[in-house]
Amino acid sequence: MCAERIFAGNDDDDDRISQLPDDILVDILCLLSLKEAGRTSVLSTRWINLWKHTPSLDFDGEISFEAKLKESMGKDIPLEELEKLCKLPKSKRRKYTEWVNSVIQSHKSPTLKQFRLRYALDTSDKNSITLWLQFASSRQVQSLELFAPGSMAFDFKRLKELFFKHVNVSGGSIESFLRNCPLLEKLTVHSLGKLSKLEVCGSSLVLKHLEI
Repeated sequence: MCAERIFAGNDDDDDRISQLPDDILVDILCLLSLKEAGRTSVLSTRWINLWKHTPSLDFDGEISFEAKLKESMGKDIPLEELEKLCKLPKSKRRKYTEWVNSVIQSHKSPTLKQFRLRYALDTSDKNSITLWLQFASSRQVQSLELFAPGSMAFDFKRLKELFFKHVNVSGGSIESFLRNCPLLEKLTVHSLGKLSKLEVCGSSLVLKHLEI
């Protein structure tokens, strides 16, 4: 589905979609991918800044970490070798980080329902990842999903869903992260190379769903 096809119409008709309230138009943009939503800014002056107010940011790269993992399905590959397999050329990683940085610098919504990063980044991108997590924290994100390495702790007071997949992080780092997520309801932990023990406990814990 592309933005041009959704908003195309009879040139003789009034542009009735553009006459809708901003909140409804933003809801419509949420049905598009992030790149497609950004392209609607060229439709008219009415659309220039609308995409910047979408409450969900899904940075799904053209070559995601998950897509690379499919190449190794059915093979017994150590995590270190898997990381090498999924590593992308520096030029492609730079292009992805520039895209993410450009979006978050332009984004206007004060809060986020979802912040999702899907790309084969590595530890050399940790500074960018730190900045992105700080941005998500400042927007009081409710659902956070990362396909990237590293272990970092931030204050996510409104976060309700958290996914750790294919990252090198210890149980202690996850526990430290959880202490800063008082409203967390769903935790998913998959394929963590260094994880041997994980304690999920606490008197104020409201966790309803745990998947390991």
